[in-house]
Amino acid sequence: MNIQDVAVEEIARVYSGRPGCGCGCNGKYYDAPNKMVKRVLNKLKGLTEEERAPGKGRNRGLGYQDDGIFFYETEKRYYWIYLKEVK
Repeated sequence: MNIQDVAVEEIARVYSGRPGCGCGCNGKYYDAPNKMVKRVLNKLKGLTEEERAPGKGRNRGLGYQDDGIFFYETEKRYYWIYLKEVK
């Protein structure tokens, strides 16, 4: 699946936070509809090819998991998108 094919209406929730834990103690979850949902989607859609590629350390780049989660993780920030339905 390609992030460019995702519409904001297909997103259930997003996470934005610092690296480490994803329980919410280092960031926050936002349920749709919310302006942060659109902001995170636009962030991932606007990544350059260089930013999408995995790097060193915690930088995992842009990825997709079969359970309907897009992720973009760097050493400074995590962004996760949870889709309503897996395509």
